[in-house]
Amino acid sequence: MGLNLEADIGDEANFNIGVNHVWYPIDGWGGEVRIEGQIGDTQHQAQPRPTFGRRSGGLLGEHRGRDPQRQGEQGRSPVRRALHARVGSFGFSLAHTSAALEAFPERGVDWTQSYPCARVGRAAAPIDRRGLPLMRLTLSIPSFGPFFPDGRLHEITDLARSAEAAGVDTVIVPDHVVMSENTQAYEWGPFPFPVDVPWLEPLTVLAAIAGATTRVRLATGILIAPLRPAIVLAKTAATLDVLSRGRLELGVGVGWQREEFAAAGLDFSERAQRLDDTLAACRVLWRDAPASFASPTVSFEKIWCEPCPVQAGGVPVWFSGTLHGRNLRRIVSWGDGWIPIMTATRADLAEGSARLREAFSAAGRDPGALKVRGSLAVRTGASGRPDLAGTLAGAPDLVRAGATDVQLPLLAFVRRPEQLGDFFGALAEQWARVSGAAPAAASAERAGA
Repeated sequence: MGLNLEADIGDEANFNIGVNHVWYPIDGWGGEVRIEGQIGDTQHQAQPRPTFGRRSGGLLGEHRGRDPQRQGEQGRSPVRRALHARVGSFGFSLAHTSAALEAFPERGVDWTQSYPCARVGRAAAPIDRRGLPLMRLTLSIPSFGPFFPDGRLHEITDLARSAEAAGVDTVIVPDHVVMSENTQAYEWGPFPFPVDVPWLEPLTVLAAIAGATTRVRLATGILIAPLRPAIVLAKTAATLDVLSRGRLELGVGVGWQREEFAAAGLDFSERAQRLDDTLAACRVLWRDAPASFASPTVSFEKIWCEPCPVQAGGVPVWFSGTLHGRNLRRIVSWGDGWIPIMTATRADLAEGSARLREAFSAAGRDPGALKVRGSLAVRTGASGRPDLAGTLAGAPDLVRAGATDVQLPLLAFVRRPEQLGDFFGALAEQWARVSGAAPAAASAERAGA
């Protein structure tokens, strides 16, 4: 059973695309999808990425880098918007040949590598003219603590909109369900906040941000996954991925506070096994319908967990922590990325990235699809205060060491909400200089829209 659609996309970015024929077999939202189109005088055939629907036989990985010369109003360049058509309830992106892409050269980006079409997996990162993957900026934002005064916690959505306008690729929020007065087990020095400050639930926060933004990706860093039942986490994450149109990423870890697990009625000593079982179960629930799974801590038989995530392969999962043997196996088996511990050095990141890419290859996975988040070391200026430009200047070195994403801590530079406007103005300008992103003027213009 098929559905024929015809569409024509007008002149945009100085060229025309005509999508002549779309074939979509409606059979349990499965099967193959094919688009035949034309760019200029060149004929193309490609598989689209459905906006919704059960996992098709082929899915197109969507490039998430920037068009540094012509950034569009919604964070998507005119080139990218012209290559993205929506017909009825179906969304799709054309996969282009190198010859076609070479007709649209852009400053600093090799577009012949920017839109790989793969039947399984995610798109590899595009390469800039320095031979480095394009850098992605992750900003950790305060969904906790005393940053927002009483009655103003909802302003985190305004903060996220400003981050998106400034060119941030991903916003990231942390997790604690409850806090105990016993914080001595915190491994990275004295716990930085009083135990009675608010901690917003991260997936709820990201849902609110999803409704207030259009482009920026939404991440946890980290979510204490073992505290949540696997079927609840799978359902919540899939729902958020659908509502955000495929922008969710889960950074997960085991947690460090024994009392948090005790309050949830869970054995603290089993948290590592529970993390493994929870994420393995999520992968099955996102893939199979009906789904069956058996493990030491999670089991179910012939159940449906709908809707499935929008993103090919399910929601991307990043595992945090030291790269010991068990964590390495987790990432290779169920993960898309690695978040090194906060005290990791550049050498740790380089060694771990190399080990993971080797392990991906040995497991038959594409090592180029691995994501690694490196934390920017906060540098101080002559005044002794944190220096944003100097801190961001360390990003290329992290990328050379193997990072695909670089993380900036907002609270190192901003102490109260009234300082956010100046911070995001400076961030847009400085990040453009480091990464070759959209000019700061364009970002500021979007911020005022």
